[in-house]
Amino acid sequence: MITVAIVEDLKKSADILTGYISRFEEEEHHSFSVTHYPDALSFLDGYSGYDLVFMDIEMPYLNGMDGALRFREKDSSAVLIFVTNLANYAVRGYEADALDFIVKPVRYSDFRFKLLRAIHVIEGKKDKEITVVLKDGLKRFYVSDLLWVEVSGHQLTYVLTNREIKARGTLLEVEKMLKGYGFLRSHNAYLVNARYIDEVVGNEVIIRESQIPISKPKKKQFLQELAKLYGKGSV
Repeated sequence: MITVAIVEDLKKSADILTGYISRFEEEEHHSFSVTHYPDALSFLDGYSGYDLVFMDIEMPYLNGMDGALRFREKDSSAVLIFVTNLANYAVRGYEADALDFIVKPVRYSDFRFKLLRAIHVIEGKKDKEITVVLKDGLKRFYVSDLLWVEVSGHQLTYVLTNREIKARGTLLEVEKMLKGYGFLRSHNAYLVNARYIDEVVGNEVIIRESQIPISKPKKKQFLQELAKLYGKGSV
């Protein structure tokens, strides 16, 4: 399932995009989870990750271009497409790493073509490959094989489905690298892959019979972010 955010202040325009996505689902047999935000501020507040974002530019409170630049501070990997009456904003779109622009009024043929392009990019990112630098070489693995990461001092342990890799670094660096891939900080020393969580019991996350602590200060936010991921079908 591909998670989509439509950031558009005009309900009629948002409904058109939602309708086009539904039509595309029927024609191409893809599955989408769509959330509509009436402005960029509500979209940015509590942002927890999307695969694809359609962003209007002319909006109240915070225009879409400035909103997109702030969005990129939170998520560098999601695919961004601007939907606008203002084609002259195309050059500035590169600042926000936009994949494309769709000019209003939106025609389905144009929308379909650009959605197909976005899906191609998204599917290419779904299983990101990680390269870890070691003292004596390199190790490579896919995000889909990573269960959790833990840190002790400056030593990181990447716990994979079939092995462990130890390397130097900080958990903050890893958290930034994995942003948008469904990883959550349960504790100052742990970053867990929500896809592999079997259950949450008390102050522990259970992953493949391993018990990973949830710190009390982080528990509320952790559960809220986990619920959002489940609600959007991201994991």
